[in-house]
Amino acid sequence: MTLEEQQITIGEHLGWKRGNHTFLGYDVNGSELWVAPDGQYGYKELPNYPNDLNDMHEAEKLLTAKQKREYRNMLCIVCGQNHPSWHATASQRAESFLRVVGKWKD
Repeated sequence: MTLEEQQITIGEHLGWKRGNHTFLGYDVNGSELWVAPDGQYGYKELPNYPNDLNDMHEAEKLLTAKQKREYRNMLCIVCGQNHPSWHATASQRAESFLRVVGKWKD
């Protein structure tokens, strides 16, 4: 999966929905806007999960207890045995997250 595909897939899995390309009557030059899961704050940019550790941390918080166990194991697989999983990059975390929730595509 490309980084953009990972970003969109994680966002949609977490409840983000695509918005339209106008905001308060203004054209936003084709930028893609998203509605956050809570919907309270209107349109936003989708979090950059595969490139931002803070965004991935927020996604990780939403895993169930069972998924968190699977996620830890998957991080070890994705990172390799000689690389501690706590040093995992945002991209490695995004891949592990998507594999655990069953949305990774080769």
